[in-house]
Amino acid sequence: MAKSTKGAKRIKAAAALWVPGTREEVIEGIRLLGDAQRELVRAETEMNDAIGDITARYARSPRA
Repeated sequence: MAKSTKGAKRIKAAAALWVPGTREEVIEGIRLLGDAQRELVRAETEMNDAIGDITARYARSPRA
């Protein structure tokens, strides 16, 4: 049985834009972006450390 292509169309909402109105809002926005970027780098570093630990553990274990 073929799938019907007719049906309700999906309407996507427009992305919400944040536009700073003052110099202070611009500075705050840049700070928030920096904070988020540093948090992502920390998470990436933790994941890479975990991958390294797992790789080292399995590299030392005898193979069956």
